[in-house]
Amino acid sequence: MYDWLIAAHAAVGDLAFIAFGWVFVELIEPTPTRVTRAKWMALLGSATTWLSWLAGGFYYVNSYPVDKALIKSGPWPWGHLILMEAKEHLFLLGPFIATLLLIIVWWQGRSLIDDVDARKAALILSVVAAVGAITMLLMGAVISLSERVAVVR
Repeated sequence: MYDWLIAAHAAVGDLAFIAFGWVFVELIEPTPTRVTRAKWMALLGSATTWLSWLAGGFYYVNSYPVDKALIKSGPWPWGHLILMEAKEHLFLLGPFIATLLLIIVWWQGRSLIDDVDARKAALILSVVAAVGAITMLLMGAVISLSERVAVVR
């Protein structure tokens, strides 16, 4: 029923991953132009993380209970028991990490060129956010596959 919502959830998660990776690349050797691009990518990453969070949360509350029962009764119950349980908890952190990155990049702005500590913080957060986004995407793909395996069974 909400397949479109899962597709939107994954698509904006993909955009978040790209945006956070882009922030990282721009801040490796920042210039005023690169800092400006990093600001906009941090904004895109934060916005898409929040959108993914809302879409995934809506789906989880309104449709996932049926999928959960199917997965748990199928041949890959670990798709829910391990991956979804982990994703549920990790998922809570994503928007806050993305927002913190956004605040640092916008607040520090051009001072990221000279302020090595602030730049390191932004680089670390962008890596954490990008790795988190790709991890969520991969976990979601396996969870969806766990449901498909249960249906085919």
